[in-house]
Amino acid sequence: MSDQYGIPEMNGTIKTLVALMASPLDTAEQQAQAIRSSIQLQLHTYMLQMQLLENINMLMEERKGIITRVIDKGVVPFLYFIAMAILWIVFNTFKP
Repeated sequence: MSDQYGIPEMNGTIKTLVALMASPLDTAEQQAQAIRSSIQLQLHTYMLQMQLLENINMLMEERKGIITRVIDKGVVPFLYFIAMAILWIVFNTFKP
């Protein structure tokens, strides 16, 4: 992932987390900056999760399409063939 989606690279996020943990929090300004950085990292994490969820949903839709095509092109004609074979046997062996 890169900045083309507005999401920092994971390596940059990890570096930012390490820098945030190592930074001193003596003054109110440093604490405020740490809180802003933390919120920014949470937003980036949320964006990553949303992107992952969208990709999973897209794959699930593609999977549904493949399964539907298999059923339409394979299972339905096979069931139709079986039904016609049973009807053919019934009408050929029927004696009034």
